[in-house]
Amino acid sequence: MSSYSYIDIHKHGKASPISNDTLTILNVHEHFNEVSFETQCSMGIHPWYLNNIGEQYDALKNEAVQKNVIAIGECGLDHLRGAPMEQQIEAFEMQIQLANALRKPLIIHCVKAYPEIFSLLKKAFVPVVFHGFDKRLSIAKEVLQRGYYISFGAALLHTSSAAYQTFSEVPVERVFFETDDASVAIKEIYKAAAVIRKTHIDAIILQVLENCKTVFNL
Repeated sequence: MSSYSYIDIHKHGKASPISNDTLTILNVHEHFNEVSFETQCSMGIHPWYLNNIGEQYDALKNEAVQKNVIAIGECGLDHLRGAPMEQQIEAFEMQIQLANALRKPLIIHCVKAYPEIFSLLKKAFVPVVFHGFDKRLSIAKEVLQRGYYISFGAALLHTSSAAYQTFSEVPVERVFFETDDASVAIKEIYKAAAVIRKTHIDAIILQVLENCKTVFNL
């Protein structure tokens, strides 16, 4: 773990080329059995792509036990897109149980569903990371009060974003960074974070490394 400086905890698409200073956690929402055992990843049933919960869950359960799968997700609820809400809730509950059984953290997708997700997460006994956070400080405080973590992405590059305004008030001890589906290097997000916090980037790097040890056991 100490050989890496930058950690991208959530990236869609293909695995990034091997880098001496960056660890990229690929997010996988389908074809779980096709992922190389050498690829560090998270796996989950995304609420947008629910079609056969039983089959999808069995496939996920079979592969999520692998050592290279460091988290379950992204999973969660989305009131604007995806399967009917009752199906989303069923899939989310199943993945919370799986994460508990495997003792792996959860990566959360949440769109206009914070009350429901907070309620369901009462059954989670593993670390929880809300990914792609771009919300106002009041919501961040609700997440933090429950002991969860927040992952910030490319929104930090835009001064008009909610994330930009919120980030300076979030304890770095509860922070991660990600590229998600943005065409931006994770290093640029770290740089933006250091500027917002008015601190040296090394301080950000060292704290996120510690957070990764705590949450992902990396």
